[in-house]
Amino acid sequence: MKAQDTSFLEYEAAVPESGFKIKMVPLKGGNFRIANYASSGKAPVETKVVTLSDFWMGAYEITHDQFGVFYKDETIPQGSKVDAVTRPTAQ
Repeated sequence: MKAQDTSFLEYEAAVPESGFKIKMVPLKGGNFRIANYASSGKAPVETKVVTLSDFWMGAYEITHDQFGVFYKDETIPQGSKVDAVTRPTAQ
């Protein structure tokens, strides 16, 4: 009997130096066709095939408290030009 691969399963990631955990869910990659439609929306102007690798994503939106732990981390420069840091939705 073949052993089950357990490397790509849902898990919880602990946020260092806090009591928070973030539920991570696996998303299978693959080839996806995307289309750019003209303003009329009737026929695609162009189509492309995009290939994504398998990846994990948080099951839920990050809360203000969770974000605060990350944002106040002294090892992350506050004036950095990182474009992936945004504020979570207000509760």
